[in-house]
Amino acid sequence: MTSTPGKGTSVKARPFAAVCVAMALVLLACVAAVGPGGLSGAAASMVINGVQVFGAALALAGFLWTALHSPGGDRRWRWWMVCSSASLTIGMLAWTWGQLVVGTPLPTASLAPLGFIMTAVFLLPAVLAMAAGGHHADSAPTARPRNRALLALDGVILAGALTILVSGTLSERGIRSIAWSVTAVVTVVAHPAAYLVVIVVMIVLVANYPAARRSAMWVLLAAALTQSASGWTVAYLLAHGAPAIPAWTDTGFMAAQLLFALAPWAPRPTASAAAVGSRPTTAAYLHLFVPFIPLAVTWGFVAVATANGVTPSAVNIYLGLGVVSLVSLRQLLTSVDNLQLVQSLNTSRSELAHQASHDSVTGLANSAAFHDRLAATAKPLVLLFIDVDDFKSVNDRFGHAIGDAVLRAIGQRLTDCVRECDMVARLGGDEFGVLVNSPTVEPDELGRRVLSHLNRPYAIAGMEHMVRVSIGMAVSTQPEPAVSGDTLLSQADVAMYAAKRAGKGTLVVA
Repeated sequence: MTSTPGKGTSVKARPFAAVCVAMALVLLACVAAVGPGGLSGAAASMVINGVQVFGAALALAGFLWTALHSPGGDRRWRWWMVCSSASLTIGMLAWTWGQLVVGTPLPTASLAPLGFIMTAVFLLPAVLAMAAGGHHADSAPTARPRNRALLALDGVILAGALTILVSGTLSERGIRSIAWSVTAVVTVVAHPAAYLVVIVVMIVLVANYPAARRSAMWVLLAAALTQSASGWTVAYLLAHGAPAIPAWTDTGFMAAQLLFALAPWAPRPTASAAAVGSRPTTAAYLHLFVPFIPLAVTWGFVAVATANGVTPSAVNIYLGLGVVSLVSLRQLLTSVDNLQLVQSLNTSRSELAHQASHDSVTGLANSAAFHDRLAATAKPLVLLFIDVDDFKSVNDRFGHAIGDAVLRAIGQRLTDCVRECDMVARLGGDEFGVLVNSPTVEPDELGRRVLSHLNRPYAIAGMEHMVRVSIGMAVSTQPEPAVSGDTLLSQADVAMYAAKRAGKGTLVVA
């Protein structure tokens, strides 16, 4: 067992797997013992109820111990599970006492119905607390208003599916055949329905569960599924006048209690496994099927009922059509949301591509884009290499904010001096480059015009700043590249340094 500060309490993966195998063998042995040709009557009930009481008690002890030894964030959901496990234990003890000692007829048994329903009631805040603190960026159900609307729509779909499920399971013939007391309704109907609500909530929130709690979440989800499946099976048999409940229907109940016993010790992922986040997880895929799961379960029961001669009522037919329509609407909204996500992704990609090829301060092309354009530009062309003279003194005297403003102003003046088809780039620091392809004016005239524009005062933040530049110019007049772009840039660079040596604020042609 591992217990580390801030990480909660769990069992390592291999011992946990061994315990799971042992629990599975116990379950198989019990199912075989009460199956055809095996135990029957009170002996079978003792085995079935004994396994469930054993599992519930283990779950209570496990959640109590881990709640006492877990940090605050992990403790909250475990305390809710302590309440849920305590309710389950009380319910199972009352159920066993009613069956084996008092002989109370099914489906009522003293405190059992209350214990069973409260198990699911406490399980719901437990699974909500498990999801607290998790985040899943865009996939989180509450990340955007549209997703909150989808959650509400999922709730309506769930309510409609549950209505069909309950009315389909409890046929009119079944209702007349059994005395439906309050405890009977709680045991037979509300109990499995409550678990179905928990199942859907868990699946809705599955993408929000932190990685550290996801293993426990899967175990609890499996427990809720098996418990609800057996519950609805028993409800169907009772509602249709079954003379006795076959022992095999308790398989899900036994499995659920053993799964509850395993949940407190579910292992946490290793650091390497938790770090893997580039691929969609099982939880993310499962979240896509949220509205379809209750619908599939509901129509499965309706199909079974129809195959056994039960005719669906007109209300159920129209309600079913309504649920199908809502699922279609939900799928349409999801498709619209996915389209918006794709558009947002394309916009983000465009922005990233722009950032990769542009300078963040001036908005001009950066050095990489300048070199690419230089290599691809056909001759003839004029290349200007511009360096701001004594720019460091501007930063030192007035600060980097004023310095950046001066650089932006220089970039704007350079852009105004050339055509839209030409390129102006910030090559780095206080250096700029200009590429003019097939110039319409003489290179010397172009260079003097740029120099004149740049050497005028700059009005920044209510002050005039006198900044001068040195320009080196290289010209290639041949239609075919007599020299490479890198050579041309090197020539302009050398000419720029010659301009600095000549007194700065001047133009030198290579």
